[in-house]
Amino acid sequence: MPHHYPLDAATVWIDVDGNKFIKVKGVRWFTNLDFPQRHEDVILYKRY
Repeated sequence: MPHHYPLDAATVWIDVDGNKFIKVKGVRWFTNLDFPQRHEDVILYKRY
């Protein structure tokens, strides 16, 4: 985020390089990156 942006979010932090980060409530990032757990079978407990 830009350096002039105000830090008035619920959760904010600045890393060791001075980069600002904010946590936006209710926002999630989903991805389709390949990782080993993606190929494991899911054990279902109910039939839908």
